[in-house]
Amino acid sequence: MLEILTIIDVNSDDIFQALVAENNDFEDELIAVCAYKENVDFIISRNSKDFKKSKIKAVEPKDFLENQFK
Repeated sequence: MLEILTIIDVNSDDIFQALVAENNDFEDELIAVCAYKENVDFIISRNSKDFKKSKIKAVEPKDFLENQFK
């Protein structure tokens, strides 16, 4: 997996941004903040509905796999 994925570093600015955001889920907001910071194409999550307000689109794992390996 590490050959196709990149691990994004989290810093104190990212944590602060996630804490002050209006999202009720800190962990989801932290993922969204870091994803935006790194200009990723999308977030893969089983709970894509939790990222509706995110600047980065979230996709379900099943949808990702179906679209990547057609």
